[in-house]
Amino acid sequence: MADELAENDMQAAKEIIKGMPRASGQRQHLAQSIARDLARRDVKGALKWAESLETQETKADAMRHVVDQWAERDPNEAFAFAQDYSQGRHREALIRNIGRRVARHSPKKVLEWAGNVESPNLRRQLTGNALEEMAGRNPRQAEEYLGQIEDPALKSEVTKDIVRDFAREAPQTAARFLEE
Repeated sequence: MADELAENDMQAAKEIIKGMPRASGQRQHLAQSIARDLARRDVKGALKWAESLETQETKADAMRHVVDQWAERDPNEAFAFAQDYSQGRHREALIRNIGRRVARHSPKKVLEWAGNVESPNLRRQLTGNALEEMAGRNPRQAEEYLGQIEDPALKSEVTKDIVRDFAREAPQTAARFLEE
């Protein structure tokens, strides 16, 4: 259904979503599906459609799915868009999501981005995501990058984040990371 709506009539899709109860999980799910489907074909049109949605929650959720799709095809463009996005807390959520997605296959790119964000918390999260992905594959390389971080507070927080996450999910990797 989402495919058909996204393909045939974006206005009708918006009206259907608008008519659903605000607390409806179906409302969110339909907006997400349509946003993803539109973004696969036309990112700019999907962004415009998501911005036109009525509630902030539905709009932010749809934007996240559009930008996630965009990050798959052009991570730099998606990141640039997210940095310029005017919706404060939603802006940071978009950047975090892009960072997590891109860190899976290009942690170095995310480390570059981290140096260009204003928010110390967001910088820590992006750096942590990138180094955690890197540490899972090559703990020595992650340790080298960690050693290049000049800010002692950032270095400490990122190290704690990496070890805490690995201790939960992969204790052997956490131990190996600490050893190296």
